[in-house]
Amino acid sequence: AGDAAADLWALGATIHAMATGAPPVALAATAFATLLRVESGDLDVRVPAGGPLGDLLRGLLDPDPLERLDLAGAMASAWVTAGGAEPMRAVDYRGAPVSREDVEAAIV
Repeated sequence: AGDAAADLWALGATIHAMATGAPPVALAATAFATLLRVESGDLDVRVPAGGPLGDLLRGLLDPDPLERLDLAGAMASAWVTAGGAEPMRAVDYRGAPVSREDVEAAIV
């Protein structure tokens, strides 16, 4: 669950950067100091608190991995589904066979 939660936080950070042109956390002098800001929830979310995008980002950027929005919640969010008008179909991505050769071929 920890890996998925980290991936979802990264998704939120990426969407935030795309929407605002800035990361959701002010960069500190070192990467470790920035990580401490992330862990503490010291974020600079630059979208309105209300509205579909703000709701999605606050869910994805929750500093508590156990409270963070999960993939199903992100896929069902109003921002992703245009307020429910365009729902995403559920897909189970787990268990796709990937061989060592697949991984080595993908690394250039």
